[in-house]
Amino acid sequence: MGHTRNKLTAKQIETLPPGAYGDGGGLWLRLRDKKKGQWIYRFQLHGKSRQIGLGAYPKITLAEARNERNNCEV
Repeated sequence: MGHTRNKLTAKQIETLPPGAYGDGGGLWLRLRDKKKGQWIYRFQLHGKSRQIGLGAYPKITLAEARNERNNCEV
């Protein structure tokens, strides 16, 4: 069974309340408010859960965050 990717849309993100939202493939957006957030890539390394910050939202767009996530995958 495959994992769904690209669950979020740029328009949808603009309307989301504060919280954490998964895009799939380990990419998460943590929104502090409607105008500020942080892109996070969550993954497993040697059986341990890890995360990397990919940049601030909206400075980093959804497309850029997905590209960074894809560059991080092993």
